[in-house]
Amino acid sequence: MAKFSDIQGLIISETDTFAKGLEKTGTFAFRLAKRRISDDMDVNFPTASDAPHLIRSEKNESLASDISTNLLNAMFTGSFNDRLNKFASVPVEINKRTLQYYLDNFGEPPSEVVRNASIQASNCIQIINNAMNESALFDKIFTPAVNAMYGHIAQGSTINATLKDMETRISDRFDNYLRPLGRSLLQTCARELNNMYANNFDLVWVSYRRRSSDADRREFCVAHESRLGNNPTHSHINEVKQDWPSFEGGDWSGAISGTGSQTILSYAGGYNCLHYFQYAKASNVSNADKARARSKGFI
Repeated sequence: MAKFSDIQGLIISETDTFAKGLEKTGTFAFRLAKRRISDDMDVNFPTASDAPHLIRSEKNESLASDISTNLLNAMFTGSFNDRLNKFASVPVEINKRTLQYYLDNFGEPPSEVVRNASIQASNCIQIINNAMNESALFDKIFTPAVNAMYGHIAQGSTINATLKDMETRISDRFDNYLRPLGRSLLQTCARELNNMYANNFDLVWVSYRRRSSDADRREFCVAHESRLGNNPTHSHINEVKQDWPSFEGGDWSGAISGTGSQTILSYAGGYNCLHYFQYAKASNVSNADKARARSKGFI
Protein backbone atom coordinates (compact mmCIF):
# COMPACT_ATOMS: atom_id res chain seq x y z
CA MET A 1 0.00 0.00 0.00
CA ALA A 2 1.35 3.43 -0.96
CA LYS A 3 2.59 5.67 1.86
CA PHE A 4 3.08 9.41 1.87
CA SER A 5 6.39 8.98 3.65
CA ASP A 6 7.63 7.15 0.53
CA ILE A 7 7.03 10.29 -1.52
CA GLN A 8 9.13 12.28 0.95
CA GLY A 9 11.89 9.71 0.62
CA LEU A 10 11.73 10.06 -3.16
CA ILE A 11 12.05 13.85 -2.90
CA ILE A 12 15.09 13.69 -0.62
CA SER A 13 16.78 10.96 -2.66
CA GLU A 14 16.27 12.58 -6.07
CA THR A 15 17.35 16.00 -4.82
CA ASP A 16 20.53 14.59 -3.29
CA THR A 17 21.35 12.65 -6.46
CA PHE A 18 20.86 15.77 -8.59
CA ALA A 19 22.88 17.98 -6.25
CA LYS A 20 25.74 15.49 -5.91
CA GLY A 21 25.99 15.16 -9.67
CA LEU A 22 26.15 18.91 -10.17
CA GLU A 23 28.56 19.31 -7.26
CA LYS A 24 30.91 16.81 -8.88
CA THR A 25 30.82 18.78 -12.12
CA GLY A 26 31.20 22.03 -10.19
CA THR A 27 34.30 20.70 -8.44
CA PHE A 28 35.83 19.88 -11.81
CA ALA A 29 34.95 23.34 -13.13
CA PHE A 30 36.53 25.02 -10.12
CA ARG A 31 39.67 22.91 -10.48
CA LEU A 32 40.16 24.38 -13.95
CA ALA A 33 39.64 27.89 -12.60
CA LYS A 34 42.04 27.21 -9.74
CA ARG A 35 44.78 26.18 -12.17
CA ARG A 36 44.41 29.34 -14.24
CA ILE A 37 44.48 31.61 -11.19
CA SER A 38 47.55 29.85 -9.77
CA ASP A 39 49.50 29.53 -13.01
CA ASP A 40 48.54 32.50 -15.17
CA MET A 41 47.65 35.54 -13.05
CA ASP A 42 50.10 38.36 -12.37
CA VAL A 43 51.40 38.41 -8.79
CA ASN A 44 53.90 40.23 -6.65
CA PHE A 45 55.79 39.41 -3.47
CA PRO A 46 55.61 42.29 -0.94
CA THR A 47 58.61 40.74 0.82
CA ALA A 48 60.89 37.91 -0.13
CA SER A 49 59.24 35.60 2.40
CA ASP A 50 55.66 36.47 1.42
CA ALA A 51 53.25 34.24 -0.46
CA PRO A 52 52.34 35.52 -3.94
CA HIS A 53 49.73 38.29 -3.95
CA LEU A 54 47.43 39.02 -6.86
CA ILE A 55 47.75 42.45 -8.39
CA ARG A 56 45.29 44.65 -10.18
CA SER A 57 46.27 44.51 -13.81
CA GLU A 58 44.63 44.48 -17.22
CA LYS A 59 45.82 40.90 -17.68
CA ASN A 60 44.24 39.72 -14.42
CA GLU A 61 40.98 41.48 -15.16
CA SER A 62 40.88 39.81 -18.58
CA LEU A 63 41.74 36.40 -17.09
CA ALA A 64 38.99 36.79 -14.48
CA SER A 65 36.49 37.36 -17.27
CA ASP A 66 37.79 34.29 -19.11
CA ILE A 67 37.60 32.19 -15.94
CA SER A 68 33.98 33.17 -15.46
CA THR A 69 33.24 31.93 -18.98
CA ASN A 70 35.29 28.77 -18.36
CA LEU A 71 33.24 27.99 -15.25
CA LEU A 72 30.03 28.41 -17.22
CA ASN A 73 31.18 26.17 -20.07
CA ALA A 74 32.64 23.48 -17.81
CA MET A 75 29.56 23.32 -15.59
CA PHE A 76 26.74 23.45 -18.07
CA THR A 77 27.29 20.65 -20.56
CA GLY A 78 25.15 17.90 -22.02
CA SER A 79 25.55 16.04 -18.71
CA PHE A 80 23.97 18.97 -16.90
CA ASN A 81 21.00 18.91 -19.26
CA ASP A 82 20.58 15.17 -18.71
CA ARG A 83 20.66 15.59 -14.94
CA LEU A 84 18.21 18.49 -15.02
CA ASN A 85 15.79 16.63 -17.30
CA LYS A 86 15.84 13.63 -14.98
CA PHE A 87 15.30 15.77 -11.89
CA ALA A 88 12.58 17.84 -13.55
CA SER A 89 10.66 14.65 -14.38
CA VAL A 90 10.29 13.67 -10.70
CA PRO A 91 6.82 15.34 -10.44
CA VAL A 92 5.50 12.64 -12.80
CA GLU A 93 6.54 9.96 -10.30
CA ILE A 94 5.22 12.03 -7.37
CA ASN A 95 1.85 12.24 -9.12
CA LYS A 96 1.87 8.51 -9.81
CA ARG A 97 2.53 7.69 -6.15
CA THR A 98 0.03 10.26 -4.88
CA LEU A 99 -2.69 8.83 -7.12
CA GLN A 100 -1.87 5.33 -5.88
CA TYR A 101 -2.12 6.51 -2.27
CA TYR A 102 -5.63 7.84 -2.88
CA LEU A 103 -6.64 4.74 -4.81
CA ASP A 104 -5.50 2.58 -1.89
CA ASN A 105 -7.10 4.69 0.83
CA PHE A 106 -10.07 6.61 -0.58
CA GLY A 107 -11.11 5.15 -3.92
CA GLU A 108 -10.77 6.07 -7.57
CA PRO A 109 -10.89 9.79 -8.48
CA PRO A 110 -12.82 10.91 -11.58
CA SER A 111 -10.84 10.97 -14.82
CA GLU A 112 -11.03 14.78 -14.89
CA VAL A 113 -9.22 14.99 -11.54
CA VAL A 114 -6.55 12.57 -12.75
CA ARG A 115 -6.16 14.58 -15.95
CA ASN A 116 -5.86 17.88 -14.04
CA ALA A 117 -3.27 16.37 -11.72
CA SER A 118 -1.25 15.27 -14.74
CA ILE A 119 -1.41 18.83 -16.09
CA GLN A 120 -0.27 20.13 -12.70
CA ALA A 121 2.70 17.73 -12.73
CA SER A 122 3.65 19.10 -16.16
CA ASN A 123 3.44 22.64 -14.76
CA CYS A 124 5.81 21.59 -11.98
CA ILE A 125 8.29 20.34 -14.56
CA GLN A 126 8.28 23.74 -16.25
CA ILE A 127 8.72 25.53 -12.92
CA ILE A 128 11.76 23.37 -12.09
CA ASN A 129 13.30 23.96 -15.52
CA ASN A 130 12.86 27.71 -15.14
CA ALA A 131 14.28 27.79 -11.60
CA MET A 132 17.26 25.58 -12.40
CA ASN A 133 18.33 26.50 -15.90
CA GLU A 134 21.99 27.32 -16.46
CA SER A 135 21.51 31.07 -16.21
CA ALA A 136 19.68 30.84 -12.87
CA LEU A 137 22.11 28.36 -11.33
CA PHE A 138 25.26 30.14 -12.52
CA ASP A 139 23.94 33.36 -11.02
CA LYS A 140 23.22 31.73 -7.65
CA ILE A 141 26.14 29.27 -7.40
CA PHE A 142 29.14 30.71 -9.23
CA THR A 143 28.51 34.47 -9.39
CA PRO A 144 29.29 34.96 -5.65
CA ALA A 145 32.66 33.22 -6.18
CA VAL A 146 33.39 35.16 -9.38
CA ASN A 147 32.61 38.46 -7.63
CA ALA A 148 34.90 37.41 -4.77
CA MET A 149 37.69 36.72 -7.30
CA TYR A 150 37.40 40.25 -8.69
CA GLY A 151 37.40 41.60 -5.14
CA HIS A 152 40.56 39.71 -4.21
CA ILE A 153 42.33 40.99 -7.32
CA ALA A 154 41.41 44.55 -6.36
CA GLN A 155 42.53 44.01 -2.75
CA GLY A 156 45.78 42.29 -3.62
CA SER A 157 44.95 39.12 -1.69
CA THR A 158 47.16 36.06 -1.72
CA ILE A 159 46.38 33.34 -4.22
CA ASN A 160 45.67 30.89 -1.40
CA ALA A 161 43.19 33.25 0.29
CA THR A 162 41.46 33.87 -3.04
CA LEU A 163 41.08 30.20 -3.88
CA LYS A 164 39.94 29.25 -0.38
CA ASP A 165 37.29 31.98 -0.38
CA MET A 166 36.00 31.00 -3.83
CA GLU A 167 35.86 27.30 -2.96
CA THR A 168 34.01 28.01 0.31
CA ARG A 169 31.44 30.17 -1.48
CA ILE A 170 30.78 27.55 -4.17
CA SER A 171 30.47 24.74 -1.61
CA ASP A 172 28.08 26.85 0.47
CA ARG A 173 25.87 27.51 -2.53
CA PHE A 174 25.55 23.80 -3.30
CA ASP A 175 24.72 22.94 0.32
CA ASN A 176 22.61 25.94 1.31
CA TYR A 177 20.99 26.92 -1.99
CA LEU A 178 20.82 24.08 -4.50
CA ARG A 179 19.66 21.27 -2.21
CA PRO A 180 17.08 23.40 -0.35
CA LEU A 181 15.78 24.80 -3.64
CA GLY A 182 15.37 21.34 -5.14
CA ARG A 183 13.56 20.02 -2.09
CA SER A 184 11.33 23.08 -1.89
CA LEU A 185 10.28 22.85 -5.54
CA LEU A 186 9.41 19.15 -5.25
CA GLN A 187 7.73 19.49 -1.86
CA THR A 188 5.50 22.31 -3.10
CA CYS A 189 4.58 20.26 -6.15
CA ALA A 190 3.79 17.21 -4.00
CA ARG A 191 1.60 19.24 -1.64
CA GLU A 192 -0.32 20.81 -4.53
CA LEU A 193 -1.01 17.40 -6.08
CA ASN A 194 -2.05 16.09 -2.69
CA ASN A 195 -4.49 18.98 -2.26
CA MET A 196 -6.04 18.34 -5.68
CA TYR A 197 -6.83 14.71 -4.92
CA ALA A 198 -7.99 15.48 -1.38
CA ASN A 199 -10.39 18.16 -2.60
CA ASN A 200 -12.06 15.60 -4.84
CA PHE A 201 -12.88 13.43 -1.81
CA ASP A 202 -14.00 16.44 0.28
CA LEU A 203 -11.30 15.72 2.86
CA VAL A 204 -10.93 18.58 5.33
CA TRP A 205 -8.80 17.13 8.15
CA VAL A 206 -5.00 16.98 8.03
CA SER A 207 -2.13 15.87 10.18
CA TYR A 208 1.11 17.79 9.72
CA ARG A 209 3.86 15.22 9.47
CA ARG A 210 7.45 14.44 8.64
CA ARG A 211 9.36 11.20 8.42
CA SER A 212 10.87 10.28 11.77
CA SER A 213 14.31 10.37 10.13
CA ASP A 214 13.91 13.96 8.86
CA ALA A 215 15.31 16.60 11.19
CA ASP A 216 13.21 19.67 10.34
CA ARG A 217 12.99 21.68 13.54
CA ARG A 218 12.08 25.23 12.57
CA GLU A 219 9.79 26.88 15.12
CA PHE A 220 6.78 26.94 12.80
CA CYS A 221 6.95 23.19 12.27
CA VAL A 222 7.57 22.42 15.94
CA ALA A 223 4.48 24.45 16.83
CA HIS A 224 2.19 22.67 14.37
CA GLU A 225 3.63 19.21 13.95
CA SER A 226 1.30 16.31 14.67
CA ARG A 227 2.33 13.60 17.07
CA LEU A 228 4.30 10.91 15.30
CA GLY A 229 2.82 7.44 15.53
CA ASN A 230 -0.54 5.77 15.10
CA ASN A 231 -2.64 8.46 16.80
CA PRO A 232 -1.67 11.79 15.25
CA THR A 233 -3.40 15.05 16.05
CA HIS A 234 -5.46 16.61 13.27
CA SER A 235 -6.36 20.14 12.23
CA HIS A 236 -9.26 21.29 10.08
CA ILE A 237 -8.01 22.87 6.85
CA ASN A 238 -9.87 26.09 7.72
CA GLU A 239 -7.82 26.25 10.91
CA VAL A 240 -4.63 25.75 8.89
CA LYS A 241 -5.62 28.40 6.37
CA GLN A 242 -6.76 31.03 8.85
CA ASP A 243 -4.49 30.55 11.86
CA TRP A 244 -1.18 29.14 10.69
CA PRO A 245 -0.07 31.91 8.27
CA SER A 246 -0.10 34.43 11.13
CA PHE A 247 2.47 32.48 13.16
CA GLU A 248 5.09 34.98 14.39
CA GLY A 249 3.35 37.67 12.36
CA GLY A 250 3.82 35.64 9.19
CA ASP A 251 7.58 36.17 9.35
CA TRP A 252 8.92 32.92 10.78
CA SER A 253 12.35 31.60 9.79
CA GLY A 254 12.15 30.03 6.33
CA ALA A 255 8.71 31.38 5.45
CA ILE A 256 8.14 31.76 1.70
CA SER A 257 7.03 35.20 0.59
CA GLY A 258 3.33 35.17 -0.22
CA THR A 259 2.41 32.50 2.32
CA GLY A 260 -1.22 33.06 3.28
CA SER A 261 -4.59 31.35 3.51
CA GLN A 262 -4.52 30.39 -0.18
CA THR A 263 -0.96 29.01 -0.21
CA ILE A 264 -0.23 27.61 3.27
CA LEU A 265 -1.28 24.08 2.25
CA SER A 266 1.31 24.26 -0.56
CA TYR A 267 4.14 26.17 1.13
CA ALA A 268 3.71 24.72 4.66
CA GLY A 269 6.71 25.69 6.83
CA GLY A 270 8.46 27.32 3.91
CA TYR A 271 11.81 27.03 2.22
CA ASN A 272 13.32 23.53 2.61
CA CYS A 273 10.43 22.40 4.83
CA LEU A 274 10.29 18.58 4.95
CA HIS A 275 6.74 18.33 6.32
CA TYR A 276 3.65 17.20 4.45
CA PHE A 277 -0.09 17.27 5.06
CA GLN A 278 -1.72 13.88 5.32
CA TYR A 279 -5.47 14.07 4.82
CA ALA A 280 -7.81 11.92 6.89
CA LYS A 281 -11.46 10.97 7.02
CA ALA A 282 -13.49 12.65 9.76
CA SER A 283 -14.07 9.23 11.31
CA ASN A 284 -10.33 9.00 12.04
CA VAL A 285 -10.19 12.36 13.84
CA SER A 286 -10.37 12.48 17.63
CA ASN A 287 -13.29 14.12 19.43
CA ALA A 288 -10.81 16.45 21.11
CA ASP A 289 -9.56 17.75 17.73
CA LYS A 290 -13.12 18.19 16.50
CA ALA A 291 -14.09 20.04 19.68
CA ARG A 292 -11.10 22.39 19.35
CA ALA A 293 -11.96 23.21 15.74
CA ARG A 294 -15.62 23.68 16.66
CA SER A 295 -14.77 26.03 19.56
CA LYS A 296 -12.80 28.21 17.14
CA GLY A 297 -15.63 28.31 14.65
CA PHE A 298 -13.90 26.29 11.95
CA ILE A 299 -16.67 23.69 11.75
